[in-house]
Amino acid sequence: MSWRTVSYDMGGYYSAIEQDKKEQLKKVYFRNKDLGWKLFSLKMVFDKNIYVNDLNNDLYMKGFLQDLYLRPSCYNCRFKKVNRVSDITVADFWGIDKLLPKFDDDKGTSLVILHNNKAKNLFYKLKDKMNFIEVKFEDGIRYNKSMITSVRYNEKRDLFFAEFKIKENLFDLIKKYTKLSFKRRIKQKIKFMIKTFIK
Repeated sequence: MSWRTVSYDMGGYYSAIEQDKKEQLKKVYFRNKDLGWKLFSLKMVFDKNIYVNDLNNDLYMKGFLQDLYLRPSCYNCRFKKVNRVSDITVADFWGIDKLLPKFDDDKGTSLVILHNNKAKNLFYKLKDKMNFIEVKFEDGIRYNKSMITSVRYNEKRDLFFAEFKIKENLFDLIKKYTKLSFKRRIKQKIKFMIKTFIK
């Protein structure tokens, strides 16, 4: 997915990168898959150069994945439930590597949930154009709790926006509020080492 509008500038992050690079930004790929889906990155294409940084190292991604500056409704979403008003829910199929490893190409697999007969009829009219497999609903959401649960409110959010309003340096501000505790850093390193060992 790529987009760039004046109204949606990720809190001024695009503009700050533009100023840092001294070039005009042309395209943004929010979850770029050049490094694979599991290590998706933020990719920005400028006039002459390209900025790419993975989810562990890009500042904006760090704050986003720590739920630091999501919309207020994201922390208490009334649509997070099994029975929805929509016909179809489309999501990332987290856990595909564990449930259906043959479908895991590390480029991202979509989870499509059909909530009624209207959705089922439409989907099966298009089935010849897709590569898919049916799974139980419970398996589909086993590693995708966001289907039924809102994200946990980040207690640093209010402080972040209070400082953001007084025009603090955006890069320094994100660094300040995404700094992990020593305990959490150790935990992440151990987790990374285990994953690397398994691979």
